[in-house]
Amino acid sequence: MHPYHHLVTAAIVLSAASGMARDGLTWTPLSTTRDELPPANGSNQQTTCVTADVDGDGATDFFITDRSTTPSVLLYRRVADGWEIYVVDNTALPIEAGGDAADIDGDGDLDLALGQDSSGGTVWWWENPGSLLATNTPWTRRIIKSGGGSMQHDQRFGDLDGDGRLEFATWVNNANRVEVYEIPSDPTTSPWTLSDSLTLSGEGMDVADVDRDGVLDLIAGGHWIRHAGGGSYTANPIDASYGSSRVIAGQFIPGGRPEVLLNSGDTTGPLVFYVWDGFAWSNRTLLASVDHGHTLEAGDIDGDGYLDLFAAEMGNPGAGAACKAWIGWGDGTGGFTFELISTGIANHMSRLADADGDGDLDIVMKPYNFGAPRVDVFLNNGTGNVRMFNDTDEGRACYRIETRSATYLFDKAGGGLVSLLDRDGTDWIQWNPAAGSAGAYRGIPNLAELHPGLDGGVTTTMDPLATPLLRATLETSRNGWEARWEFFADHAVMTLHTMPAATPYWILYEGTPGGAIDPADRLFLSNGRDYASDLDHPWGAGKLVPDNFEDIANTSGAAPGTEWAYITASETNRALFLALTDDTVEDDYWQLDDNMTVLGFGRSDASQPLITAASNRLVVGFAEAGHPEMIQQALHQAWDAKAPFSSGTAPFTGLPFNEVLIDTNHMGHRVVADIDGDGANDILSVNFIDGAHAVVWYAYPEWTRHVIVEMNTYGDYTQYRSDDLAAADIDGDGDLDAIGRVGPADDGNGLVVWWENPRPGGAATNRPWTRHDIGNTDYVKDLAVEDFDLDGRPDVAARETEETHVFRQASSSMWVRVLQRAHPSHEGMASGDLDADGDPDLVLNGFWLRNPHPADLTNAWTDHSIDATWYTQSGGWQANNSNVEVGDLNDDGRLDVILSQSEL
Repeated sequence: MHPYHHLVTAAIVLSAASGMARDGLTWTPLSTTRDELPPANGSNQQTTCVTADVDGDGATDFFITDRSTTPSVLLYRRVADGWEIYVVDNTALPIEAGGDAADIDGDGDLDLALGQDSSGGTVWWWENPGSLLATNTPWTRRIIKSGGGSMQHDQRFGDLDGDGRLEFATWVNNANRVEVYEIPSDPTTSPWTLSDSLTLSGEGMDVADVDRDGVLDLIAGGHWIRHAGGGSYTANPIDASYGSSRVIAGQFIPGGRPEVLLNSGDTTGPLVFYVWDGFAWSNRTLLASVDHGHTLEAGDIDGDGYLDLFAAEMGNPGAGAACKAWIGWGDGTGGFTFELISTGIANHMSRLADADGDGDLDIVMKPYNFGAPRVDVFLNNGTGNVRMFNDTDEGRACYRIETRSATYLFDKAGGGLVSLLDRDGTDWIQWNPAAGSAGAYRGIPNLAELHPGLDGGVTTTMDPLATPLLRATLETSRNGWEARWEFFADHAVMTLHTMPAATPYWILYEGTPGGAIDPADRLFLSNGRDYASDLDHPWGAGKLVPDNFEDIANTSGAAPGTEWAYITASETNRALFLALTDDTVEDDYWQLDDNMTVLGFGRSDASQPLITAASNRLVVGFAEAGHPEMIQQALHQAWDAKAPFSSGTAPFTGLPFNEVLIDTNHMGHRVVADIDGDGANDILSVNFIDGAHAVVWYAYPEWTRHVIVEMNTYGDYTQYRSDDLAAADIDGDGDLDAIGRVGPADDGNGLVVWWENPRPGGAATNRPWTRHDIGNTDYVKDLAVEDFDLDGRPDVAARETEETHVFRQASSSMWVRVLQRAHPSHEGMASGDLDADGDPDLVLNGFWLRNPHPADLTNAWTDHSIDATWYTQSGGWQANNSNVEVGDLNDDGRLDVILSQSEL
């Protein structure tokens, strides 16, 4: 290891050269050319830069690769006063641009993946040695895949199919493919399992939930790629004409789909901003010409709550000494103010990252060829955004902790916050000696013996006063209660680490959001409740909500017991967020005496403390943008970024739910599917409209109702009695058709039918859907659409009360009934490959039917019991009253069966 400890000196020497930016933001540039950073690899083909916090210390480290020398992979690891250089791989490797980091082997630290250039088709990953990092232990290199096409330019990890496990995606550029791999349970095996391969040309790759279905999508080659079920993925165009480009996606405009940026990459072209308008991707050129713009990043650089962008040119090939780098300062509406931050410093795969761990985004720069070997780091506002001083507040001796996002006044004797000031100097607590809610009740955390205004406690600082710090740390204790407070640039963390045994407590925020009580303030909770719009709990009459008493709970995807809330003040665009790690009991919140807001984690309606867990952690901070998605982004960053929460704590996901009225008519069975092929899911439904049944679909985003068929138009078929619908591409033309049943309720002359989507030859909204008959049945309760014979065409299974039918599609106009099996009266049917032989089987209530493929499907299906060897439950089982689903619930690679007793 080669430690470089010039950071403090460099900040002084270079202060005159530090660039001024927006709102007084300053850049402190450090460079290998001035020996302020460890030297780069030593040659002139620096192919990539990947950022990752490899040691979990809260600062983002970075890898630099060079394919023309050894070592081929270097790690710049952040230490207390600079960076140490660390050899990851000392062999010569032809590494291409791209790469990503993730916890590949599930051991809690981040590993590295990189691809081969045009000389071959290998993708490697390197195993983080974890605790052995300090001894300069080499990383073990392994192979993800080899062969199958050359040039692997860009990779990303993400849970792309929503199964809770990471997938891996890579370009194979010279073969015009994007490949998606499952990570095996033992990732040291090779090759990994290929899920799908999509034909695309270009480069660039990012991940984002484009269609907002809760599952990450890929963005590559001017397309966004969504999981289509099983191991399949589908590419949807954003701008197919601009595929050879750098790409980044983000919530530049709060609400709706994320926006997408494309930059010129390995050519000269525009920087273009794409916005989904509900029907198509509209675009706007931000910079008309970027000469080999091989850098494109997004992040909130100035901390105003809105995403900014960083774009730059690579120099060679390109503009040489005239190459430029810009920041586009985002305003949250899709507008950008561009600032030129450097000329003559080449950027290739440069990154935004918190390189010094002080809570803001810095820029890690490297060239490919022009000026190489070279590495630069532009530090945002230098290093050390936290300062601590002695002070007083309302006559109380305090520590005053100043950060870029807030100022905290901490009562030394009481062990809590007496004041919490936002950037404008507004106090959201306002403790004072006045009685009760007018002053003395106020504060954070107000738990047991730790409460501002109390005497007899002791608070000590573990850091020097008036010195720029990455974090300021206090230890406070009073009557057996002890806590540590850590103040970062963008939030504070309290850890309760010592308490009297078996003593319940609560944790409270009691204060004045935005400086004063206002019924127009808003409260959002991690259980999805929004107490500005919830009509059951309107604000007013001096109360936040009417003496509300419920568990804030956790429906947001966070770890069990994790709860959070945030409050937005009506007179500001700012929000205060609070999160607690271990709280499974009830909570309450209200406005007391028109004086203060009370948010009580673990406080009962009878004002009793309920929390008993030790080692609890509270996170407190401000978000500068009041839109829920921007607040959630700030809360997520505070939760994930720092070491106290790196051990087994899940990140926050999700947002408060908004209720949308779609239709006042009775809706029966519903299917979520992209009917009009615009990339957004619509709703297919059975409705009862004006006394008649109809099959309809509702188009996102306005949820306009379109009628596929009214049942009374089918002659003698005067009513529609099918409890199920399905959507599938029956005719293979690229759009989704609808499958259902027409006919009287209990008449064997009813028909299973499919309605042909008029797309792509016309618009699904204004052309009639053509009906095609599949076969006659009685009253159909469940449908399953699967390719049972694996011939590439969907087949249909229909379950009546006492019979199950399978219709094989010989062609779009010819269907053959291959199964008609009688069984006891019951409900429920699902499909899935239960025996793992490669074809789908049918699962019913209490038994499953094994698909005989490749033998003739005709009536050769065999019955197999689902009995007590499959499940453990108490109280008996009524098989005829169950719904059925299948899924791999215990992550063992086999499908399990879920039975729900609908009438018990």
